[in-house]
Amino acid sequence: MFFGALSEDRNPDGISCADLAEGGSLHLRNINALPPLIMKRLASFLDQGGSLDGKKRNVRIFASCVIPFGLETAEKIENDPLPAALIAVRLRIPPLRDRKRDIPELVRHFARLHALRQGMPARLPDDEALTKLVTHDYLLGNVRELDDTVSRAASLSAH
Repeated sequence: MFFGALSEDRNPDGISCADLAEGGSLHLRNINALPPLIMKRLASFLDQGGSLDGKKRNVRIFASCVIPFGLETAEKIENDPLPAALIAVRLRIPPLRDRKRDIPELVRHFARLHALRQGMPARLPDDEALTKLVTHDYLLGNVRELDDTVSRAASLSAH
C-alpha cells in the first residue's frame, strides 16, 4: 500500500511504497484509476510535503494517465485536490501516432531489451515489418502497445 497499513492485519510491518522508495522515485501509473479514497490520501501526502504520521519521506513521485487528468475523475471526487498537488511539472507527451518518426528507434530499443531478457541475440524487424509498425494507428496503448507487439514478436522468433 502506498500509505502503509489501513489496519495491522493487512500490513503488520507498516511498510509503505513511500518507505520502499525512500531516496528514489515512485511511478504511479494510470493515476486516474485510483479509488477516490486513495486519491485523497495521496493529495494529503503531497500537501504535507511527503509526510505521513509525522515521518517525512524523501521520495520523488511521477504520475501518469492516458487521459487528461481531471476529466474522468471529476465525477468521482468533488473539489479534487490531487491534480493541483501533482502538477509541479506537467509534461504532455504526444501520442505515438503523432510522432511516427520515433517508432523505428523505439522498436530497436524494445527488440534489444526483450532479446536481453530472453538471453538471445536481438533480431530486428525487416523493412516490411518496420513499415507496418510505423503505419499502424496506435490508440490508447501508445508505446505500451508497441512494446507488447515487439515483445510478442521476440518471443515468437525465439522458438
